[in-house]
Amino acid sequence: MERVLFALVANRALEPLSKLAAPQWVRERVFVEGLPEVDDDTCNRAMDFRLDCEEELSKAVFFATAYLLQLRVDLIFFDGSCTYWETDQADSTLVDDNGEVVQLGFRAYGHSKDHRPDLPQVMIGMAVTQEGIPMRVWRWPGNTGESPVLRQERDDLQGWQPGRVVWVADRGFRSKANRACLQKVEDHYIIGEKLRGDSAEAHLALSRPGRYHQVADNLEVKEVVVEG
Repeated sequence: MERVLFALVANRALEPLSKLAAPQWVRERVFVEGLPEVDDDTCNRAMDFRLDCEEELSKAVFFATAYLLQLRVDLIFFDGSCTYWETDQADSTLVDDNGEVVQLGFRAYGHSKDHRPDLPQVMIGMAVTQEGIPMRVWRWPGNTGESPVLRQERDDLQGWQPGRVVWVADRGFRSKANRACLQKVEDHYIIGEKLRGDSAEAHLALSRPGRYHQVADNLEVKEVVVEG
C-alpha cells in the first residue's frame, strides 16, 4: 500500500495523470522500487486507505516538514475556494431506513466563483504557515458556505497543539461566531474587513485621526483600538 501511494504522489508531482492513467505510467514510464506494476483496483484501494487515515497522515507529514524546515506555526493563514466538476448531475444524499443521513452529496450545486452555476462543485479549504507551507487541506460539499468551515479548521488544528497562534483570514470569514471561535484559549486573529461597508468598527477606524505607517510598497497601517 505504501508503494502504491508513493507512486501516485510521485506521478502527481512529476507528470500529473488521472488514477486510471497512473498504473500505465508505473508500468511503462518509470521505475518504482518494490512496485513492478499496479492495477486500477489497487490504486482505488490505496486512495480509500489514505482517506481513512487522513488526519493522522496529514499531521505526521506536516510536523516532519516543520521540523526539517524549522517552520514557525504562530501565524496561520486560512482561505477557502471552490472548484466544479464536469458532470451532468450532483451527488445524491444517502438516507437510511430510519430517515437518517448517512452520506451527504459531495458534489453539490452552490455559489460558483468560477461562474459555472450549471455544474456541481466542491468546497476546498487550506491552512498555511507564514512561509506558505500547507498545514492541512479540507473539503466539503459544494453548497457549504465559507463561514462555518473556519470553525472546523480551527477545531481540527487545535488537536495538533500548535501553541498560541494568530489566525489570519479574509472578510468572508468575519462572522461573530467565527471571531468568538478564534478567541478560544486566548488565541488572536486578523480578519479582513470591507472598509466601505456597514461595519461600525471599520467606520470608527477610518474616522479616527492619526498617521499611517508604511510597512511595504503597497501597504500602510494605522492602529486604532475600539471597544470589543
